[in-house]
Amino acid sequence: MGARGSADMDGKPEGLSGSERVSRTSPEQKPAGFISAGLLHFAERAGGFIDDSRRWVKSKEPNERFLMLTSQKIMDAINEQIGYEFSASMQYYAIAAHFAEEALPQLSAHFFQQAEEEKEHALRFIKYVVDAGGSVVIPAIDAPQSKFKNPEQAVKLSLDQEVKVTHQINALVELARSENDYITINFLQWFLTEQLEEVSSMDNLLKIVQRAGTNLLQADEYLARVGVRTMAAPKGE
Repeated sequence: MGARGSADMDGKPEGLSGSERVSRTSPEQKPAGFISAGLLHFAERAGGFIDDSRRWVKSKEPNERFLMLTSQKIMDAINEQIGYEFSASMQYYAIAAHFAEEALPQLSAHFFQQAEEEKEHALRFIKYVVDAGGSVVIPAIDAPQSKFKNPEQAVKLSLDQEVKVTHQINALVELARSENDYITINFLQWFLTEQLEEVSSMDNLLKIVQRAGTNLLQADEYLARVGVRTMAAPKGE
């Protein structure tokens, strides 16, 4: 066979496994109209090729293939976000423990619940990376703040954290748009809706604590009776 025209048993151009060159499948493997031009363009940008099962495949070693539905740049950004979500979870655990030490059970319970929710967010991201064919790499996490001058400082820190996470999710959406990665954009929609609720809820909690002033038992009792509520949705939603 000629070196430039030969192919291996899988229909992949010879030498592809040793580089990041892109190749399309042969006409025999790719009937007319079987793979869209957009999908081929996506594969080229991501550094792979489309096989006969319409999957994007990127080869690293001879005879080694793996499915990956997004770019490595997106995977790296999501791995970073996993670290942010776990960091937020640890911070909420620290705040919950602080309120437990201050004998404020409702505030403590609220932040323990928030910690679990942030951990769930991290696990959602982990599942997405795995499902999309990437590798999960969780970054190092700094120790959370555990001492606070007053309850308002702890809740204000939490609100600032939720606003920061919202900006981080927005940045992920912008990155996915720049990569024409509609699968990731669709995945991130849930987080956008969630962050709207999280910011609104934490802002309301801060107002409750501020109104209670030094009488924190009043805030704790209010949470026991009413909880932290946002504006009710219009009827029919």
